[in-house]
This record gives sequence, C-alpha cells and structure tokens, in this order.
Amino acid sequence: MRKRIIKGIYLTLVFFVSLLVIGRLTNTESVDMTAELTEATLPTITLISGGREINMLHGYTDRMRPGTIRECILPVDTSRRISAVIDSYGARYSDLRFEVRPLNEESLIENTRISGLTGRGTHKRFNIQMKDLIETDREYMLIFLLETGNPARTVRYYCRVIQTSDDTRYHVDEQLRFVADFSEKTFHREEAGELTRYLESNASGDNSTFARVDIHSSFLQVTWGDLPIAEHTDPMLRVNDIHAQTASIENDYRICIGRGDAARWYVVHEYYRARYTTERMYLLDFRREMAYLYAAAEQDYEYGTIHLSISDPDMTVVESSDGKYFAFACAGGLYAVDQAGGRISRLLSFTEGDVTDPRTTWNRHEMRVLQVGDTGNVIFAVAGYMNRGTHEGQVGICVYAYDAGLNTVEEQIFLRTDQAPEILLDSFEKLSYLSADGRFYTVEGSDVCAVDLDELNVTRVISGMVVSRARSGEAYRISASGSTIAWQGEDPGVLQIMDLARGSSERIEAEEDEEIRLLDFMGEDLVYGLVRRSDILPDHTGNEIRAMYRIVIVNNAGSLLGSYEQEGLWVMGAQVDGAQIRLTRVRQNEAGTLYESAPEDQITNTVRQQQEESRVLAIATGSSGTTVEIRVTSNTAAGTLMLRTPNMTLYEGSREQVLGGSGQEASGLLYVYDYCGRASVYANVAEAVRAAYDAPGVVCDAGGAYIWYRGNLRSANQLMALTRSAESIPDMTTEDATALCLSLMLQQAALLGGTEEDTADQPEIPADPGLVPAAFLQEALPAWRILELDGCPMDAMLYYVDREIPVLVQLNDGTSLLMIGFNDLNTVIVDPARGFIGKLGRGDSQARFAESGNRFLTFLPR
Repeated sequence: MRKRIIKGIYLTLVFFVSLLVIGRLTNTESVDMTAELTEATLPTITLISGGREINMLHGYTDRMRPGTIRECILPVDTSRRISAVIDSYGARYSDLRFEVRPLNEESLIENTRISGLTGRGTHKRFNIQMKDLIETDREYMLIFLLETGNPARTVRYYCRVIQTSDDTRYHVDEQLRFVADFSEKTFHREEAGELTRYLESNASGDNSTFARVDIHSSFLQVTWGDLPIAEHTDPMLRVNDIHAQTASIENDYRICIGRGDAARWYVVHEYYRARYTTERMYLLDFRREMAYLYAAAEQDYEYGTIHLSISDPDMTVVESSDGKYFAFACAGGLYAVDQAGGRISRLLSFTEGDVTDPRTTWNRHEMRVLQVGDTGNVIFAVAGYMNRGTHEGQVGICVYAYDAGLNTVEEQIFLRTDQAPEILLDSFEKLSYLSADGRFYTVEGSDVCAVDLDELNVTRVISGMVVSRARSGEAYRISASGSTIAWQGEDPGVLQIMDLARGSSERIEAEEDEEIRLLDFMGEDLVYGLVRRSDILPDHTGNEIRAMYRIVIVNNAGSLLGSYEQEGLWVMGAQVDGAQIRLTRVRQNEAGTLYESAPEDQITNTVRQQQEESRVLAIATGSSGTTVEIRVTSNTAAGTLMLRTPNMTLYEGSREQVLGGSGQEASGLLYVYDYCGRASVYANVAEAVRAAYDAPGVVCDAGGAYIWYRGNLRSANQLMALTRSAESIPDMTTEDATALCLSLMLQQAALLGGTEEDTADQPEIPADPGLVPAAFLQEALPAWRILELDGCPMDAMLYYVDREIPVLVQLNDGTSLLMIGFNDLNTVIVDPARGFIGKLGRGDSQARFAESGNRFLTFLPR
C-alpha cells in the first residue's frame, strides 16, 4: 500500500515537471483558462448645472492627449465653482483630485485634492472651485483623477471648461432646459404641438424608419408614431460644444417597446444644435438615432429570418466563402451564425446584461467583422473606447479571433492610442483590412500601419502620405473593399499603389515633362490624371492651374483598363459616383494663357459588376416603420437558432502595442467635429472648413485651437481701422489692387498683435505680376497661420471678419478685394480696382466671388 502511494506521488511529480519543461521548450504563451467578459467596473463622474446632472464623464485608464478630447464642455461663471456627483457602482476608490491644463497640455495650471464628499451609498456629491488662474472666454481642460483599487490604477476624467466674462454662462441652462423639454414632449403628443414651430418638416425628411429621424421629418415621426413605448430611462444630457449664442447638445437614453416576454430595449441618441436669443430659442438642427439592443432571444428569430427590429439598414454582413457561416455587428454587439448547426454566437457585447447601465451603452466604439472562415472561425475588431473587459477605459483597436470549435474568443493584439476615440474611429472607418497572411492594416494620422498578428508588431508601411502634400488635399485614396491604397509623396510625377491583400506595391511614373494627379477609386479600379507641365497655366492672380489632358483607369496591379482624352479640352476635376466619373472640363483661351470653363462630360464604367443578393433586408412593418432583417438560407427550423456565448481565453503576458504618432507627426493635421461629436481628419484647411460648414461643426488643430466654427456670428461687424485707412488713400484706383489689399492685411495683423503704433510704418508692397499673395503673407507674417480657403462658401468667411480679421478675395480679372465687414443683408468690401469702399449685398457678393472660384485668403494667430 505504501509503495503504491509513493509511486502515485512520483508519477504526479513527473507529470507536472514534464508540463513545466514542455512549456519552457515550446516558448509560447500558456493559456490558463477561459472566463466571461468582465463587467464594467469604473466609476463615473457627472457634473451639475442649474440643478441638473449633465456631462457624464467616463474614465480613461491611460493618459490621453487633451487637445483631441472634446466629448463635452461646461461653461462656468466668475465664481469658477463646479458641483459634481461620483457614482462608484460599488467600486473602491481614493484620493480624488483635479487638474486644470491648457488644451495643448504644455503646462499645469492647477492640481488640487478634492475633499468633503457627501451622500449615501454609491452616489457622492462634491464641489470644487478653480483658482483665479484662467482667462475668460478661453477653453481649458479640467481633469479629474481618481485612484482605484483592485487593480490599483489612476483613472482620468476629461471635460473642457470655459469661464464666461459674465454670469450667463452662455445661457447653457436655458438651452439644456429646452432640449430636455423637447425630448420629453415627444413622448406626449397631446403636449407636443408647440414642437412644430421648431421643426422644418419637408420632402427631404425620411418618415419610413424610426432608426433615423431629423428636423425635416414629420411631426408624427418625431413623436414616435404609433410605437407602443412602455418606458424610457432618464435623459443623459451632454454639452458637446457651446459658444456665446449656439450650443450642440447630445441626449442619450434607452426605451422599451412592449412588455413582458415581448419587451425589447433600444438605445437612443439625440443631437440638438440650438441658438439662444432673448426673444426665443431657435432649433438649428435635430437628429435622432435609434437601434435595437439585439439580444438573440427566441422572439428575434422566425422562419429563417433574424429580426433586428429598428436598426441601421446599412449594416454589413460578412460571409464565409461557402456561405455556411456569416457574422454581423449590431448596436454594441457582434454575432456569428452557423446556419447548418442552427447556432448563433454572441462573440462580444458591451451591452449584455443591464441595458440601463450608462457605462455599457456609451457609444464611442465600433465593431467590425474582418474575416469569416469556412470552419466558422471569425476574426473581428473593436475600435474606440472600451466600455468593459480587460481594456476597460482604454482607447484603441482590439483584434479578436473566435474559434467556433472551442467556442472561445481570444485577443490577438490590442493597439493602444492616446487620442480621442472619435479620431480613432475616423481612421478605423477609412481603413480596417485583414490580409490572408494575417496582417491587419489601419490608418494612424498620416501613416498606414501594418500589424502582424503572429509577431505582434506594428510597422508603418506608408508614412507622411497626407501631410507631405497638404496643400493639394487628401493625398491618398482607398478602394471600396479596403484591399488597395494609392498615394503620392513629394514627387508629383510618381503615384504608388499597394495591394494589401498580396502585400505588393507598384509605382506609376509619369513622363519626364508630366505630373500625376491622384483622383479616386471606382470600386477597386484606380482613377488618376496626367498633367503636361507645359499645360500648367497661372490664373489671374498667379495661382498655378494643373489641368489634366488625360484621365487613366488602372487595376490594383497598375494595368491599364481605359483612358479619356479630348483634343483641345482639359479636365480640372473628376468625381466618382457609382459607375460614372463626372468630369469638370476647361479649354484654353485664344492666346493660350488662361483656362476657361467648358461643358462637363462623364465616363461610364461598362464593365458589369457582379451583384450578390444581400442578406440584409429592410422591411416595412406597420407601426414600427421600416425594420431590418437578416436572411438565414439553411433549413434551420423556425425558432431553433440556439444562442451560445463564448468565453474569453485568458493568457499570460501582454499583447498590447502602441498605435500613435508623436505630437509633431500630428501637428499638420486638422480635426473636424460635427455637432454630434463625431470627428474626421483632414490635412487641407479648405477641405476641413467646407466639411465643417456642411456638418455643421468646428475645425481644430492638434492642440485643440479653433481654426473655424459655424454659427455664433454677431449681427454685424466692421473693421473700422481698415475702413479709415482705406478711406485715407487719395485715389486707390492708381494702386495695384492686390498689393494694396495685402498692405491693409498687414496693418490689421499689427493691430491684432498689439503693435498699433507701428501700423503707419508698414512697407509698401510693389506691384508685381508674379506676386503670390499666400507666399507673401507667409513670409511677412511668420508667427501667423496663413489660411488658403479656396472653394469655401462666402458665408464661412464671415467667421474671420467677425473676429476682426480681413479676408482677401482673388478675382478672375487679376485684381483682389478685401472683405472687412458684414451685416444681415450686406458685406463691406474694399475694392481698389473700382475705387469702392462700402456695402455690397450678400447675394451680389456670393455671385461675384463664386464666378472667380471663391478664392479666399486670410490668417489666424498660432
């Protein structure tokens, strides 16, 4: 008996020693076990304004770049006192303090510990008072820092603050009250009649679906039609942006339709853009988005159809090559379907569990299916703010692999960044591609990064593709599938193509006397233009016009598919629209010195694209409007789609890499934030301003400084110092118009720079036919940011005039004028060629400037 016991102990020891030796010899990460996705654990901090809880702040476990974080703002009065509530949700924390920093984080203004928390349970209220160290009407970053235990870490909460010059605080409480009242009245149609005064219902409003409702929708659609809403959670208001007159406010909540087993929960995001006046409140824009929190319950499957109820109809379903498996993302969850096996697997869901927990429905992330294999395995990615799980509170891209056989999900790599989730999501949407050899590609700033999922490393395969040619606009394009990218570097005669699927690159080189202009992709085929250097002509103001004599279409290997060329005609621009390319054309004048407009033309792609029948269907279903369904094509019986929830595979070590350029790499980029808080990245300032004008939204640089924002104009403004200077010129018609306008701009720059006494000593600018205004200003004002804003709407230029900054307008006749004022009906201009100083109707100004291509030039302090 004793020998048997000794033998058993011996064999057990040999077994464990063997495991240890094998593990060391294989030199691989050892998988310990599996577990469910961990619940959200981080506390939230909510600010208080006018007795109302607003701006719920979600914790970041990494130090973020403050200049990019714009998720909310709070105006404060001259007392600089702020009240807030911290909700721990049962988590343990200590040492709560706050910092105040400039948006560019160059210095620390204040660092103060917070004490005196009051309240019971998990909700604790506290007050802070910022020191008298900040300037009025300037934005700063307020950062709350919280020490948590298990695991021990510092959690940061970010919110912009701005101290107003009076105690009105930009009337933020009145605007919050308006939004809360508007939202609540949509649930009570008998009380909602007054909402019609704010709506702009017309034919452009889509009244077919509740997934997207806006200011142009009908009153019935805005007030939820005949949806049987059983309950809704309290609103969570967030001030995305605010200025003296206008504010952008977000409202999040959940609604429940139906009761008992038929109850379905939906997440709702509302966005308001409002303008306050002493007479009344104006609703400038309104948007509501609604999505079903898909639960894969029995009621969600019937007769070969997955019912997604009210959801985004533009959702994407990715299938395996044999069509037996497919996967899709829906409202914070990602699912895989085994048609033959009659199974649906919830691979990852931030909203699983308590749908009323605001931490789970915080919508600053996106899930995307990258690949579905013929065995049912799925590769997918989650980008943005991580609501829960191992990386809770971090921002990045996490790539996961689902093993259908083991029913497990394993993290492949986590790419961490210190930029705002909105900026990361813009890059993720532009490019998120997985090649067959296991390389994941995405855009980071001005670079394309390749991530090797086996070696766990990040390589920048393309660098500086945006910033290097910032003046020419976005210098890269990506094909429809994301498998091919084309870009230009410094050499205008070279165009490069990278086939990400094969990992190969091609160079297209123009002839020695030619240049290449990158245009766009038509599906998977690349469109570019060729420019003869001998055809580059100056316009009336000296700017070079690069008109293309030939348009070329090639495949991803650079092989010619077709071309377009017309004798005596050149192409100024090309816009791809489906299977057509619309061409803006010009011809040379008789002297061959200028380009003139010519009729447009188009190229049609005659290659018939194979159309696959979509699994996603939009179905009209009575009171619910248009709903979304996914077809299941197997013989799975009705109601037998079994739900599986895989466990997360746990492993030793870290699979984390840093995805993020330095501040210097990002310094040339501009960020457009629309009134819903979504971001997009640009290199060209004119493109950024045009995008923000349409959004509507704001343009900021990498340090958070404003370049432009829409709205908030005074009713009138005029640069009186320039008016007097212009009026003092005896006969301005004898002067060179452009040189005189530039001289006036230098005078105003001196005034704004605080050197008014030096304005009389401004040097005269000689008339020079080769003078390029932008280059001259850049040399004359090295401390200022020179903005070339060609193609922007005239109304957008009033932003600068409102801030005492003149705008140069270059005209086709070779002259220039200066816009120095405006009111509701007119602009105020200095037109030296005509000897005119005074008002010109806005409509007349718009028409005149548009005839010359809306070529604007101005400046901003850096």
